[in-house]
Amino acid sequence: MAKILLIAGHGAGDPGAIGNGTSEAVETRRVVNALVSPLKNNGMDVTVYDQNKNAFAEAQVGRLNFGGTFDYVFEVHFNSFNSQAKGTEAFITSSESSDSIEQDIVKRLSKYFVSRGVKRTNFSVIYNAKLRGMSSCLYEMCFIDNAADMQAYNNNFSSIIKDMANAIADGFGKTAGSGNASIPEAPNKQITEKDDDIMFKYIKVQKSGNEEVWLVFGNKRKHLGPKELKDANLLLTRTGHSTKEEKYSHDNYALKMIEKLTDEVK
Repeated sequence: MAKILLIAGHGAGDPGAIGNGTSEAVETRRVVNALVSPLKNNGMDVTVYDQNKNAFAEAQVGRLNFGGTFDYVFEVHFNSFNSQAKGTEAFITSSESSDSIEQDIVKRLSKYFVSRGVKRTNFSVIYNAKLRGMSSCLYEMCFIDNAADMQAYNNNFSSIIKDMANAIADGFGKTAGSGNASIPEAPNKQITEKDDDIMFKYIKVQKSGNEEVWLVFGNKRKHLGPKELKDANLLLTRTGHSTKEEKYSHDNYALKMIEKLTDEVK
């Protein structure tokens, strides 16, 4: 049984975007609460993040506690721009190995909204989830300040919720019992971690301006020398992970979270 964590964006004094007589915090909770029953009916083990808290704000001060380990963290938001922009879209982290669930959700919801596709951005909450080994998605339902989007959302609310829940359940149903793919042996066994689904490289820019390349695998991180960098690239390629590198300054918040949530190995 897949374990799903649902997070309603904003709240705890933060209304989020406002438009068409409602607020993002109100609507994200409406969506999350409506998703619970159809997901459970599809055999999912569903947990709802404390709706008296703002997950993003908690992450910003280093207090984000997911309350357990989950197979999938699904964070709901609504977009807002200039009252003309419209559509539905999903965001996953740069280290997520598959976007099949998100592609399916966007495809199903394209009956109601313009599809803006699936994009990769390391937004704070889903990035924290992925660092802890949990697949995650930030989903922007539609544009709260666009009248046509909100009319479609309200008029088709029940069908939208059903389609979202079915897409998530189908995604796990297709992979049920398959387990994690084994990771091929790399030339340098020091940077091989069995059965971890998170693996990526990043560049740390020191105060001096010098740059270091690091590999995160599971809950560990390792500084890479020239020989190890070659091995790491081979391992990432063999396991279907990106070899691209995010660059962080020494005082970057995301870098601090990586170092907080992972243990350095030599």
